[in-house]
Amino acid sequence: TDPMTSLYNYRFLKNHLKERITETGNHNKIFSLIMIDLNDFKYINDTYGHLAGDEVLQWLSNKMIVTLGSKCKISRYGGDEFLIVFDGKKKDAAKLMDKFRKDIREKEFVYNDKTIKVDFSIGVMEYPTDAHSLSDLIDQVDKALYNEKI
Repeated sequence: TDPMTSLYNYRFLKNHLKERITETGNHNKIFSLIMIDLNDFKYINDTYGHLAGDEVLQWLSNKMIVTLGSKCKISRYGGDEFLIVFDGKKKDAAKLMDKFRKDIREKEFVYNDKTIKVDFSIGVMEYPTDAHSLSDLIDQVDKALYNEKI
């Protein structure tokens, strides 16, 4: 478990993904991998301090657990990035994440009487449609995330 967010850590998720890839190959199933990266996280840390950044990570993680936890395996990938395993097609994962992002944009995160806008970018890839190995899947979802940011 990641001590900051109480989410799974990347090591756990990597093992889970290896199991899912094996299972997918044996049973013709698909799953989607979602990557989330907070927008302007450096600005939040620089403007409000690292404690504010930590609280943003904890707040968003809690929202993910409450909203997505029953449908997904959620992990902190590192820094302000998260990986989520969704049992289903990419289009359904994208729809779920668009709704989640809309919900987050409508909520306010307040730190020391200051409202901080929390937003994030999303990349989504489907296995085995978009990738044929774990490293390829992570590379592809990272590229999808990067393409959304630019």
